[in-house]
Amino acid sequence: MDSKILAASPGDAAAPPPPRRGRRRPVVDHLLLRPLSARPGRTMQDAVYDQLRDALMIGAFRPGEALSTRALAESLGTSTMPVKDALRRLAAEGVVLAQPQSGFVIATLGATRFLDIIEARVRLETLVAARAAARRDDALVERLRDLNDDYRAASAADLARGTLLKTNFDFHFAIYGASGMLDVCEIILAAWLRIGPLFSLIEAELDQQEDFARHARIIDGLATGNGDQAAAALEADIRGSAARIAPLLPA
Repeated sequence: MDSKILAASPGDAAAPPPPRRGRRRPVVDHLLLRPLSARPGRTMQDAVYDQLRDALMIGAFRPGEALSTRALAESLGTSTMPVKDALRRLAAEGVVLAQPQSGFVIATLGATRFLDIIEARVRLETLVAARAAARRDDALVERLRDLNDDYRAASAADLARGTLLKTNFDFHFAIYGASGMLDVCEIILAAWLRIGPLFSLIEAELDQQEDFARHARIIDGLATGNGDQAAAALEADIRGSAARIAPLLPA
């Protein structure tokens, strides 16, 4: 879904949390960043921005991580100029920080601001989920069941973490897009963009079986037109992830 992400002040970013022990991921998640070309009506700068934005929303980069424009350009099959342009746009939105001496780094949020965004997500995403349930879209329900099966299969096969996060993203935004509330969906995308890198902090704590079960309850609500059930299950899903992330952040 193409989106105009709402701008936010770079000055709102908190200091990044200390690095955690454990397996380090590569700077560039090659599952998400791949060679691209400009589409009709879209510039290469737009294409690079879109792909970096999408990768950020699902946690392909860690808070505080330094970004190499050269490495990103190599992964995307382009020159460094459109990458720098895209990073400047993301810096204007507060998602990355421009450092005078060291280039760009991924921004983070303190716990208070993170939880503020979670409250906004709960209000907006439960609203659109209830609207989607009222529409009783059988094709949507089948699509969600397929995605949830893909999520469980990827978890059981221990596939790349990026596969799980991308499938989770597709699951959520299939629901939101079906609501017909496209302007609200733009705001939801902006919230995901701000907190997306924080998903990388719970790499080892992903509760995949519980995620699958919560998704199944959301699907049941949508299938029966029960907006309250869909909204309640979705709220539990959002708060479950937030409860694992918040303790890892500075105040």
